[in-house]
Formats: sequence, structure tokens, C-alpha cells
Amino acid sequence: MLESTQIRMRDALLSTGSESLRDILGASAPRFEIHRRHFIRSLSASLEKTFPAVVNLVDARFFGFAADAFIRAHPPTTPCLFEYGDALPGFLEAFPACASLSYLGDVA
Repeated sequence: MLESTQIRMRDALLSTGSESLRDILGASAPRFEIHRRHFIRSLSASLEKTFPAVVNLVDARFFGFAADAFIRAHPPTTPCLFEYGDALPGFLEAFPACASLSYLGDVA
């Protein structure tokens, strides 16, 4: 039971809609949005610090867009943020929005 609840919460945290949150949390779902935004922003900030050259090449706003997509596709599997982001170079190489930036994966 606990594992299935944790999986549902993870999926709700990574989703962009709030329907799944209402199913899990009921009336307190809107308050969860604060935690969702903080979760995504914290991981984005960690990636920005790990890949500063990429941020400088593509602009912070574009990097934020790419980081958001990466986080939702590759959520952390360990609690250590300094270990997070190993898959970002490969993600950027395959990310359609980076198609014209073939060098970005190598820079990362």
C-alpha cells in the first residue's frame, strides 16, 4: 500500500495537471502546487549549477525549459542532488528543441 501511494505521489509531482492530485489529496490538492513548483525549481537550480556552460550557451530561460522536460522524464532516483543530471547530455542530444544545437550534448 505504501509503495503504491509513493508511486502515485511521485507521478502527481511530475505531472503538469492537477487531476491526479485531487484523486490522492482531495481538497488539499491546491496546496500541493507549492511543493510541486519547489521540487521542479530546486532540481532545475541544481542542474544549472552542474551545467553552467550549457546555461550560458542557450540562455537561462531555454535551459529552464529543457531542465523541466528532463526532470519530468528523468526524476531523481537517489536523494543526493550532486549525483543528479548524469543523463542530461544524452537527453539534450535527443531533445527536439535542441535539434539545431548538435554540439550541446558534448558541451554538457
